Amino acid sequence: MNKSLWLVRLLSSHGKLSKQEILDAWSREDEHGRPMAASTFYDNRRYLEERYNIRIICQGGLYSIERTTHSDHPIVEQMLQPEGADVLNQQASTMGGLHWIPMLVEAMEKRQLLQMHYTPYDKGPFVTMLSPYSLYPIRGWCYVVGHSSAHNAVRNFALDRIEHLQLLPTHFHRAADFDAREYFRHSFGAYGGSDVKAERLRLQTDTLTAAYLRQRPLHASQHEVESEAADGSVCFEMDVALTRDLVKELLSFGPALRVTHPPHLCQTLAEQLRRAADAYESE
Repeated sequence: MNKSLWLVRLLSSHGKLSKQEILDAWSREDEHGRPMAASTFYDNRRYLEERYNIRIICQGGLYSIERTTHSDHPIVEQMLQPEGADVLNQQASTMGGLHWIPMLVEAMEKRQLLQMHYTPYDKGPFVTMLSPYSLYPIRGWCYVVGHSSAHNAVRNFALDRIEHLQLLPTHFHRAADFDAREYFRHSFGAYGGSDVKAERLRLQTDTLTAAYLRQRPLHASQHEVESEAADGSVCFEMDVALTRDLVKELLSFGPALRVTHPPHLCQTLAEQLRRAADAYESE
């Protein structure tokens, strides 16, 4: 039995368990009645986070699966789908490409290549041989990260843009130094990799938007630097890559949020807002 999948199912069904309860629960599954070794528990806990970004957290001595603030963890939900689910469940699981997860998990576990037909939103479709390293949920969507033969580099691909996957008999060697958390360390969204560099971002918001950002930070490095400004505004700082998806997110707040640093981003946002205003005025 796959211990990682067993651990996900156990915690998903019970909610919170102590380490001893988890170790003892395994003894009821083991054919010889042996409890899971503590080292095995920690190894699988680390494995789940590195491969699938499934975080098992410990609070008050109890372990549970961390749920995102935006939605339930899509990888967990799909891994828990029972075999032979009815047609309605199968149709629902195709939303967002989550139906590819079982094959991707199998390929990662067995280190087998995948032939993938992929259609980007801004380019023509292509075929590549994919060595899948990790699954990663980002803001309600799920991505697979791995080495792509078409790019001869590690890339990440949105599951909902995969047109076809085929498991191949050829095995691959996973890059020993690959770490999905490091790959996305500076990212706001789906852009990741060693070429994605962080910059210091400083922004100013009204109190209502500040309350929202405290509950749903834009990035793990986000912190509040001023809570009682003279005009009642609140300032946040973070070290994050200034990618296109972050720019779009910042623009979505409208006048409730103003970037004050770095200057080049201020200019970019001002230009975008001027063009948007011009488009409305021209009508």
